[in-house]
Amino acid sequence: MNNGRHYLVTHLQTPGHDNPDGRIAEDIRIATDEALGLSISLFYTLLCVFGFYRNPLDAFGHGHADMGGIKTPVYGYLVWIAIIYAAGASLLGWWVGRPINTNN
Repeated sequence: MNNGRHYLVTHLQTPGHDNPDGRIAEDIRIATDEALGLSISLFYTLLCVFGFYRNPLDAFGHGHADMGGIKTPVYGYLVWIAIIYAAGASLLGWWVGRPINTNN
């Protein structure tokens, strides 16, 4: 925008330099669409997680963990099993998909 470059660009003979304000507007639209899509996806995922979390808690109550002779109630044990399973699968996927170190 310095020295009227936005105006001078329209008089260049090289192709692809027309309508700079339209290109800027399109770039802004693309950037905001992606951010909005990601935030809506995050919100939906959090709603699903909390919706999933409440059902097993209500339906299955709690279990007991025996730690050294002391029985401790574990509320929502199926939720914790699902979280441990997902974390273990993610770690296994990360470990299998890591780059191979070729600098021996």
